[in-house]
Amino acid sequence: MTSIPAIRAIADHYNNAEITFLGHPNRAKVLKYLPYITKLGHITKRTAIIKSIIPGNKYDIAFVFTPEKSLLWYASIKSRSVYTLTSKDTYTSKNITYIHDDSSLIPMHLVDRILQIPKYLGISILSRRLDYKAQATEDEFANRFCKTQLPRRHSPLIAIQSSSFHTKNYRNWPVERFCELCKSLLSKHPNSFFILLGSKDDASRNAIIKNEIGSHALDTSGKLDLRQSAALISKCNLYIGVDTGPSHIAGALNTPSVVMYHANCPSTLIAPPESDNFIAIEHPLTGAASAVTASMEDITLETVLQESLAMLSRHATNTN
Repeated sequence: MTSIPAIRAIADHYNNAEITFLGHPNRAKVLKYLPYITKLGHITKRTAIIKSIIPGNKYDIAFVFTPEKSLLWYASIKSRSVYTLTSKDTYTSKNITYIHDDSSLIPMHLVDRILQIPKYLGISILSRRLDYKAQATEDEFANRFCKTQLPRRHSPLIAIQSSSFHTKNYRNWPVERFCELCKSLLSKHPNSFFILLGSKDDASRNAIIKNEIGSHALDTSGKLDLRQSAALISKCNLYIGVDTGPSHIAGALNTPSVVMYHANCPSTLIAPPESDNFIAIEHPLTGAASAVTASMEDITLETVLQESLAMLSRHATNTN
């Protein structure tokens, strides 16, 4: 999703252009239905070489946000001009322009790192916000889900994303803390209801939370796709999670959110920019020499609870 501001700026600059976005099959779906993307397709490091020899799909300009060799190979064959950032994994071709990546010298938000490419061409950047576009059928799904799957009184409705990507579990806040957080929120708002989000990989953590708070939670682990989860997030009074994909979606939807970040990947580098209702909780060891080995346990229950209650208070609408 961090490429969205760059895509939007490119589409605004080339007013009548047909914009094709090619991305990983598991990630490209979040860009579906964005009005400035004409066509959405899939590409990976493995499929790029094969796609490069298939006739058709010729482009005037290609912007490669991930400067990986096979992707650059594909772009150089299919496009007249290619623009990307400097990288160790380069591919030499006369139609590829490498733009110096300033993030190699100074810490830079991932959105700003990508925006270096359109800026090089003099393209104006009017906003760094993330976008997400839902279809009417997805909104209908969420309304139907809330009506049929949730208790009659479920306010505030709170989404919990307790796990990050399974390859980045160091970003996970202890599940016991999530249990205590939910119980503490229930003590302040007795009609709270929690939707536990996640894939099948998150089922064991969510089961622990569900066991602790019982009828006040619904475990959706592995039962919803990413866009269905996004539709439910849009209906929630509050989203609480860790650094992972749904947290970016919550920011794009402007759902009131409280998100925790690991010391080695602070919010200043990755959190949804220009989001009005987003509280990023930084790890206390952010910037320290020991940031890489820091434990998410160092983020206290009190900190997350205080920020969550503050966000609920700020957006109080029938949350008693």
